[in-house]
Amino acid sequence: MIEAVERLDDSVKLLLVGKWSNEKFREECQKMKGWKKVEYLGFKKLDEIYEIVSGFDVGMTVLYPVKNYTTTMPVKTFEFMALGIPMILSNFDSWREVYSGCALFVDPHNPDDIAEKIETLRRDEQLRKKLGATGKRLVLEKYSWEREEKRLFEAYDFCLWRKEIKDVSE
Repeated sequence: MIEAVERLDDSVKLLLVGKWSNEKFREECQKMKGWKKVEYLGFKKLDEIYEIVSGFDVGMTVLYPVKNYTTTMPVKTFEFMALGIPMILSNFDSWREVYSGCALFVDPHNPDDIAEKIETLRRDEQLRKKLGATGKRLVLEKYSWEREEKRLFEAYDFCLWRKEIKDVSE
């Protein structure tokens, strides 16, 4: 992401929030030419995070295709969606399925691809609005905690029903 913003004009800034995975990686990033376009906000409390993120034009979750990442569904993507923020995400098959219509997808190893998608969203306000609105709708209709709660209780009912049948048949 840092290499991608390096390729764009100075009006583009990358805001990073959170802790570094390790000190060596942080130092490596800070030595990059694109670091001058990075604003590192550090670790923030949850209420501060929402205030910061609500001001984003685009949310990015660009992770390398490590096994744990390709099958995860990061909370921050759903937070972006709930806030109506369009996203740029790694082009994992599972993510394309879940986030189709509310994100542009990139090769996480290709800074030119990432820069191109940032520029596309920067230039196209209608696309940003469309992706953001779709994400917000998906969170409300499909990925809400209330809906997931219902599915969880249905799974419990199914498991308990199957156990009751098994207990009766023994």
